[in-house]
Formats: sequence, C-alpha cells, structure tokens
Amino acid sequence: MKSDDCDKKELLKLRKINAKVEIGPRGSLLTQLKVRSIFQEKILGAQRIDIEVSKIKDKIEFGVETPFQILDDGMVVMGKVMYIPEDMALKDELLKEAYVTKLNIHPGSTKMYKDLKKLY
Repeated sequence: MKSDDCDKKELLKLRKINAKVEIGPRGSLLTQLKVRSIFQEKILGAQRIDIEVSKIKDKIEFGVETPFQILDDGMVVMGKVMYIPEDMALKDELLKEAYVTKLNIHPGSTKMYKDLKKLY
C-alpha cells in the first residue's frame, strides 16, 4: 500500500469523527478536534422534564434567592456543579462511566466520589 493511500485513509477517519482537517503549505496537516461530553446533553435533557428543576427555575425567575443559576444553554448549576435530576438511569450511567473509563484512575470509592462531586 502506498503512503498516499495510507494518508488518505487517515484523513477520512479524521473527517468521520468531525475533526476539522486542512492541508497546509508544503503538505502539512492541520487538524482540530472539539471534544464535548455526551453527559452534559443527557443531563440537560433530564433537567428539561424534571419537576424540581422547574421549581428552581421558577424561583430564579421570580427573584427568590437560591444557590442555583441558569446557564445560557438552560443548564441548572450551582457554581461549577451541574444539578442532576432524580433520574436513576442517568445516575447509574454516570457512575458506570466514572468507574470503567480508562481516563479516570480511582484508588477507592472515596476518591471516585470526590471526583464526581466536583462535576455533578
């Protein structure tokens, strides 16, 4: 297989994952990949149908003091922490991901709890 064929296959792989790919001067390859959490979208979706989130949003709308705030995309947060609705399937999925991900090293349940508490 030629080097060019290999390069074309790699370019196609990058484009399939929505990476921004450009060929620069002298054949240099410039790529940009934007990574986003699928959980953020799932949490936002769960918040949209949650009764407690509706109550929080009503309080904010009526000027009642609350530790929560609403971001531009509609996400309810407290500081940098996302509010997780009482959705056991979503919570189980978050815990499973935190437990099995190769990017997260957890030397015990306390460490994993502390890591998750920073985000959710």
